Amino acid sequence: MFWVWGIRALPDTGIKVEVLDAMAIGLPVLRGEFATANFARFLSELGSWIEASTARRSDNLLEKLLQAEPDRVWIESAEGRQVAEVPYHTLKGGEWVVIGSGQLIPVDGAVVSGMATVNQASVTGESLPIPKVQGDLILSGTMVHEG
Repeated sequence: MFWVWGIRALPDTGIKVEVLDAMAIGLPVLRGEFATANFARFLSELGSWIEASTARRSDNLLEKLLQAEPDRVWIESAEGRQVAEVPYHTLKGGEWVVIGSGQLIPVDGAVVSGMATVNQASVTGESLPIPKVQGDLILSGTMVHEG
């Protein structure tokens, strides 16, 4: 079966992983080195399993991130005089959302006032919190670390 995948992939895509797998398994078979061929096949299947597992976990994490909507958020009037708690689904573009330390940022936007350090690992993979000041963009699904 691996020979078929390798031969079919060669004219269409050039030398890709399928061709290399076919060579890594087929050449030892032709030389009578069946243990080597079996081990190469095992490594190929293990790599495919790891790739599929990683993709599945990434999809699950992304789905959780996209579903991480709070029930309610705090918004502030443009004049900064009034703060009110409203249902998340009623947010409109241009409204100012008030976010504190340890809270999930519910929407993409920009810092209007104040400053904070934001943990963006869930979106960008950056392991260190990033300082954000007025005018900086913030991403939904990230967490206010401090500020």
